[in-house]
Amino acid sequence: MNVQVKWMTDSRKTEVIDIHEKATVGELLNKLNINNHEDFLIVINGKNRLSDYVLHNEDQVKIFHSMAGG
Repeated sequence: MNVQVKWMTDSRKTEVIDIHEKATVGELLNKLNINNHEDFLIVINGKNRLSDYVLHNEDQVKIFHSMAGG
């Protein structure tokens, strides 16, 4: 299945990622070489999702860097 990933970073890169059926957000992040999942906010089809959320074909995934307060 395919999901569209849009990086909401300086690059604003968009790419289509092929991943197996019933893959989770965590598995997608691992495939994208993002090891520390807590450093990122994941929005899928307009809703915040955690790493155990199961992806669906043609989901729209936006990846944001988490912000730290102080």
